[in-house]
Amino acid sequence: MTDDEKTKQTDTTATSAPGPAKSEPTDDLVTTAHTLSTPQGDLSYTATTGRIVLRQEVLTDDKYDGRKPKAEVSITYYTLDPSTGSGQRTPT
Repeated sequence: MTDDEKTKQTDTTATSAPGPAKSEPTDDLVTTAHTLSTPQGDLSYTATTGRIVLRQEVLTDDKYDGRKPKAEVSITYYTLDPSTGSGQRTPT
């Protein structure tokens, strides 16, 4: 392919009709396990991070038409694994 052909191909791509519609966003979470060493002993915990999609109900002529994505929320949370510690937690 010559440089002229590359330029022509790039130009037509930029002016062509929009591509296929984007797929709807989905929840996307990643979970990993970790261990933190402290002077009092090791703490095993699980970290989860990612995206949760908030959806809104859609009504057409008072008929339920499903839910559409409204917003995306990023989250990160940590949980102490049950095998760690005495199982007693001070309320906070």
